Amino acid sequence: MGGSNAQLVSGGRNGVLMFFPHEMDVLVVGAGPVGLFSALLLSKLGIRCTIIEQESRPAARSYGCVLHPSTLDLFDRIGLAEEVIAAGRKVERLAVYEGAERVGEVALQNLPIRHPFWLVLPQSELESLLLSHLPGPGVCWNYRLDELEPGENRVRAIVERLGQTGQGYGVADFEWTVVNRRSINAVFVIGADGITSRVRQSLSTEYIRLTSPEFFNVYEFTSNHELGAEARLILTEGSIAAVWPMLGKRVRWSVPVKLAEPFFPLRTKERVAWSIAEDMVEPTSLGIINDFIQRSAPWFRGAVEEVAWHDLVGFEQHLVSSWGNGRVWLVGDAAHQTFPLGVQSMNVGFTEAESLVEKLAAVLRDNAPLELLSGYGENCAAEWGHLLGQTARLIPRDQAAAWTHRYSQELLSSLPAAGDLLTELAPQLGFTFATLVPQTS
Repeated sequence: MGGSNAQLVSGGRNGVLMFFPHEMDVLVVGAGPVGLFSALLLSKLGIRCTIIEQESRPAARSYGCVLHPSTLDLFDRIGLAEEVIAAGRKVERLAVYEGAERVGEVALQNLPIRHPFWLVLPQSELESLLLSHLPGPGVCWNYRLDELEPGENRVRAIVERLGQTGQGYGVADFEWTVVNRRSINAVFVIGADGITSRVRQSLSTEYIRLTSPEFFNVYEFTSNHELGAEARLILTEGSIAAVWPMLGKRVRWSVPVKLAEPFFPLRTKERVAWSIAEDMVEPTSLGIINDFIQRSAPWFRGAVEEVAWHDLVGFEQHLVSSWGNGRVWLVGDAAHQTFPLGVQSMNVGFTEAESLVEKLAAVLRDNAPLELLSGYGENCAAEWGHLLGQTARLIPRDQAAAWTHRYSQELLSSLPAAGDLLTELAPQLGFTFATLVPQTS
């Protein structure tokens, strides 16, 4: 890479100096799991790519923590499955409880799939693992996309380099400011920059809100209650909660909450690793989880011990009207959001990344027509029409239990599955996952 096409800038995997290219095949915006996976796939195909991220480092907490069997298949195809599985915890069953009663379960052990388990792996660990396999400098941290100008053969991107400046006297107060701006050219741009996506905004595509927001108190703490290889969904008052076994003695609870004065907390990811002692957690927060366990999950006999973290998060179901056009395309949370219990948005985002990269490679290396990419958007729209209940539903079978009728819609976004696996699991709970027949006038 010649000096005329690159500039020496601060960044890289460990903050060391690196060359920031001015010309590339693909610019990936966003270094979350789906963005990192996209860049890794591109690099394995020998496609020149650069990934930028406005944050200064990977996420430091678990966040999206469950990998579907289909995601493990993707990692297997690029030789990462063994390492990923070794770092996580296998979960083979998902039980459904209504109060103290176990009303159903889905199990993966007997299904004809390569990886008959879900894998619990903190997002922070997954991001670090993917980052370690990226060639060269990895990620250009502290670079924020400002503008995109799509052209016939290239996309011009204006990116801003962010730096910290000190404010005040005595006790320093740091804020992020724009240090400089530069123009770069890419043949394609992948927007993997999450729910506030700048790439999506540049496309002027509509981000359609499908439901009202739902709020969850998320708790991660150690406990002496052993869940083994099982996660659980808890049906309660028209909502669903979830508990997943984490690494070691940790458990992860996601508990729906009704707010007296609804607001929408900004979902920002903590970038500094830290934990909090129980006496540092608001007593009302601990009261909420203990209250919920006693009232809705009496089978959980464990004590709330060391609290790793707690947050109140809001989710709405959103879907883009278009996944992109021409030379700019979206993957993952930049294109969709659903409720968190089934971790569908992140896992389906990995599948989207593989599909998009395959089509980009065909255009870049095999001179396939640009129109090939329209099929990517059509396939994504069809998949999410099913997952969000627009074109398919979980339909209770004859003589199915009463709870299946009350919770069918909520359960669709709570099952950690998509595609063929969702069709396989539905009958185990007394449902058929069926495509809706359009009404004719």
